[in-house]
Amino acid sequence: MDPNGPTSDSGDVCQGDGAKSILRKNALHKERRYGVAPVVDYYELSLGARLKMPCNCSRGRRMKKWVKALLPKPVRQNLSQFREEWFDIYARKSYSHEGEDILLDRFLEGRPSGFYVDVGAHHPRRFSNTYRLYCRGWRGLNIDANPGSMTLFRRLRPRDINVEAAVSSTRQELTYYVFNEPALNTFCKSLALERLSDTYSIAKEITVWTSPLSQLLDEYVPTGTRIDLMTVDVEGLDYEVLQSNDWALYSPEFILVECLDAVMLEQANSDPVAQLLFRHDYLIVAKTMNTVFFRLKRA
Repeated sequence: MDPNGPTSDSGDVCQGDGAKSILRKNALHKERRYGVAPVVDYYELSLGARLKMPCNCSRGRRMKKWVKALLPKPVRQNLSQFREEWFDIYARKSYSHEGEDILLDRFLEGRPSGFYVDVGAHHPRRFSNTYRLYCRGWRGLNIDANPGSMTLFRRLRPRDINVEAAVSSTRQELTYYVFNEPALNTFCKSLALERLSDTYSIAKEITVWTSPLSQLLDEYVPTGTRIDLMTVDVEGLDYEVLQSNDWALYSPEFILVECLDAVMLEQANSDPVAQLLFRHDYLIVAKTMNTVFFRLKRA
């Protein structure tokens, strides 16, 4: 028998019942040879020493499915009880700053795939409005101006298109204020000065060339791809970023954008960003403390 596990005639790794059958045969062989009760060598299974894992789904889901099928029912019941008593199984994990990804789950439920554009992506997981979607099978375009930011994106989100670039209304050279807390980085001088404190300081100032959003979308969004979601968080230049979009070509169904001066929902209606999006046939459908959710009326 091939020590790497059973294969089909085409050389593909066997799946499902065939894999379980091999494990049962190994267990019965140990019983006959050593006089012990048939057990499954879970250590070997976890290391993939006997069975190569198929590549049509994630490693975690495959392992969970196999172990669940092989564990005796009483053991599974005890593990479920332990999990319910010691872990909060009713909690939902959020990566966003204000739970925006949980709200997106409701708006986008039933959609196993889609395409997003994340402008001011910051980090592949921390404060990310799109990472939960990525885990569900979505993919998209991540854009951030912070030098070196895309190294981690390429490692943790390889399905995405990850671009280190700065966005503003026109092609121009701007000063980028880099803080000791990267989430505060901004091109807006007044906002940078406002954020200075005993905790947060400007680590350096660098000059960066910016491009209109439409230019970056033309270059990096695959031809014929519909943008389902756009999230914009660029610390003070949100209006300029949206203004630079080509709305005739790119009208995402949902747009998430910070309106920092609109704490109350009524204030959001008069915010310049909202007024811009209203003119492009969007309406407000939800709001967190700083982030406003817009949806295209004709979607």
